[in-house]
Amino acid sequence: MHVPMAILQLLTCLIAAILSTAQGSSPPSIPHQIHLLRPQTGAAGESVVGVSCLSWRLGVETNNIINWKQVPEKCAGYLGHYMLGHQYREDSKVITDEAFLYAKSLRLAQDGKNIWVFDIDETSLSNLPYYAKHGFGVELYNATAFNEWVLTGKALALPESLKLYKKLLSLGIKVAFLTGRPEDQRTVTATNLKNAGFKTWEKLILKDLSIYKGKTAVFFKSNERAKLEKKGYRIIGNIGDQWSDLLGIPTGNRTFKLPDPMKIPQTILELSHDSLLNIPRQIHLLRPKTTGATFVDKVEGLSCLSWRLAVETNNIIGWKTVPQECEGYVGNYVLGGQYREDSRVVTNQAFLYAKSLNLSGDGKDVWVFDIDETSLSNLPYYADNGFGVEPYNASQFNEWVLKGVAPPLPESLELYHKLLALGIKVVFLTGRGEDQITVTSNNLKNTGYHTWEKLILKIVGNIGDQWSDLLGSSTGNRTFKLPDPLYYIA
Repeated sequence: MHVPMAILQLLTCLIAAILSTAQGSSPPSIPHQIHLLRPQTGAAGESVVGVSCLSWRLGVETNNIINWKQVPEKCAGYLGHYMLGHQYREDSKVITDEAFLYAKSLRLAQDGKNIWVFDIDETSLSNLPYYAKHGFGVELYNATAFNEWVLTGKALALPESLKLYKKLLSLGIKVAFLTGRPEDQRTVTATNLKNAGFKTWEKLILKDLSIYKGKTAVFFKSNERAKLEKKGYRIIGNIGDQWSDLLGIPTGNRTFKLPDPMKIPQTILELSHDSLLNIPRQIHLLRPKTTGATFVDKVEGLSCLSWRLAVETNNIIGWKTVPQECEGYVGNYVLGGQYREDSRVVTNQAFLYAKSLNLSGDGKDVWVFDIDETSLSNLPYYADNGFGVEPYNASQFNEWVLKGVAPPLPESLELYHKLLALGIKVVFLTGRGEDQITVTSNNLKNTGYHTWEKLILKIVGNIGDQWSDLLGSSTGNRTFKLPDPLYYIA
């Protein structure tokens, strides 16, 4: 896909204008902790038939869709509008605001050893002029063409990242840039960073191909972070746009993933499918979601869109109620087609992953399902209680549970039946009390979940709507998080 020169020049001007516009103030401070979602294997890169561009982007950003090589052709316009529009900027701002709130909350030792790791491409510097010319990811990645663009040294600063960079410096936190760019691009990269406003840094780490040629981006970046720690630095934060920026050990005390639905995952450029299946994958999720995102009009309800994004990705935690002004938005979302579509993307990918496995056939392969808002829906309850705007009332919620009339989530029920057909047993794991076991069992059976395994054996998959469903050491081979912006964090 090639863009006419006049349109390209207009796009470039718009990109520059968008990236130079300041927006908004930071949200109030809240407590933070890191939560990891750990899908450890892939779904063979198979496409999801009929998936909308909006849900495709959500699936990519959350790493539920992996191993993709290019943006679907039908989504070029959508992604172009998103990247050039208000929503991309607002989504980025939510992440960087939360990163700064986290940094401010720390009691840092004043010994000069606190460091924050920044990726460069699509994290510190924007290559949107390049991607605008190359169909916003629809064209297959061309390393030669991209490197030619890099050598021009004209990449623009991502404004929210630049603001975060300056705020971190003001706190006495040092910055290290860690990039997959090769060593022979050091000079042009350093000059580009300085010209874009990133004037100083503690370390600028590029990829030494004499050491890392043929190695994955995850291996390279993990190894370089480990070197920083061996030198006595404390990596208190790590921000990037690619999973390879944030995976591996050590990751840093907390990671933040910026949105980027255009760039091909680095693992795809470096790994075969077989080797990809064997790489531990730690996910720090971002779930951007929008219904508009044009570069002309501001998206109505923008703040609620970004609020839900941050909740779904666990960037905003410890919240008690849905913001009053977002009741209508959240209600429309969970009762509308988009919630179903977003859920379908997750469950379809879960099934593709399950189909790709060479199962032992010994009856020990188990898939863990959460219950509330994963297997059963409590939407009738939440619809009567302001879609999360009203403070959570445990007594009222338990009264609802005891009715045993929660309907099934259709996509989860479909996944359940498909997994059983593959010979995978199902375990339901819930935070409901033991005194609710009878009503819960009856509710499950009445809605189509007729059988399950009672013992947790070898877990091949784990699906839930809450971080507490998916965190901890024994998560299963791969986890999938269903969307749910109104259920209170447990």
